[in-house]
Amino acid sequence: MRPNVFFDISHRPSHHGAKRWGQTLKDLHGVFAEIPSSYALALPDYPSKKFGRMRVFASTDDELMRLAYRLRDQPLKIGQMTTVPADFSGAWRCYSRYRIPTRAQERHANGVLRLRRIRQADDMQLPYFDIYSRSTQQNFRLYVQVLDGERPQGECLPDNYGLSVSSRLFALPEIL
Repeated sequence: MRPNVFFDISHRPSHHGAKRWGQTLKDLHGVFAEIPSSYALALPDYPSKKFGRMRVFASTDDELMRLAYRLRDQPLKIGQMTTVPADFSGAWRCYSRYRIPTRAQERHANGVLRLRRIRQADDMQLPYFDIYSRSTQQNFRLYVQVLDGERPQGECLPDNYGLSVSSRLFALPEIL
């Protein structure tokens, strides 16, 4: 995947907040998992708004049109498709999952690693999504860490949430 085109997703005013954004990310996750590494996710309004727009990048217009079609029944506003300028020289941002260990992954019975990571994420005011996992039957909060990055030199390989992972870091253009 190369970040060549994108569109923005926003909610109607009555459908705002972490739970609604979590449902939207869950819907995107379903599509992203069907076609791995085809879509990348950015949060262009962060840090000014924790729950602003989502921006989805793809290599081609057809991939974005397919995604828009799959989201057609959701209470969303999908913006117009925009091409990333080939000579874009602005800022690039890396969006990756900020890992919080599960209770089962905590090394010690009275361990504090999980709580410390949650506090750090909250102190950094990281954007997050409240998600319900069908596979584990549990609710969890997916935090997103946003770091400065550089234009990718090759293919971007996002995970099934459209995010960069530590072994495959990539950045997306910050187009205002």
